[in-house]
Amino acid sequence: MKTKTEASLIHSIDFIIEQILELASINSPPIDALSLADLLGVSVLIDATLKGRGRQKQISGQPTILIKPDDRPERIQWAVAHEIGEIIAHRIYENEPEIFDFSMSLRREQVSNLVAGRLLVPEKWFSHDCLEVDYDLFELKKRYTTASHELIAGRFPDQNHSIVITVFDQGEFTRRNSHFSMNPLSLNEYELEIWRETHVGCL
Repeated sequence: MKTKTEASLIHSIDFIIEQILELASINSPPIDALSLADLLGVSVLIDATLKGRGRQKQISGQPTILIKPDDRPERIQWAVAHEIGEIIAHRIYENEPEIFDFSMSLRREQVSNLVAGRLLVPEKWFSHDCLEVDYDLFELKKRYTTASHELIAGRFPDQNHSIVITVFDQGEFTRRNSHFSMNPLSLNEYELEIWRETHVGCL
């Protein structure tokens, strides 16, 4: 369960994202982070020499996002959205100075991750869309095409407090997320049955 401080931070992020989307005249999903960067006056360049997925810097006084090539377009979208988060982080700090220590790079990284996820899957539409399709992940993916399935599913606990999200990658359990203060420590039989049907049954 989110603390009051975390809830305040997320509210500030959602408010700033809504302002940015309105400024860019974006009225519905999907959110193309590359087009949004261009509308914000930020250049996006591909750099195969990067060690990480992306970084942002000033080039001739122009804010620029450098992105490593990737075959999965959702990863490119995430990388650009994350760097947009780095660029606008100061606005979040201005809104919530008591909860955001801008000098801590780890905290800044966490905030940028939150911005990226909530930029590609904006709260202003996602809550309604989840109810409309009864949390059907594949239907939501059709609307939020620039976000990965995992990112979309990871936003479910923000909308429904009774949901637990379990992620399997290549058949291996990787993580789970929920709104509860403590996630279930082990997979239940229903989850194992679904895993067997979707993964083992396809081998």
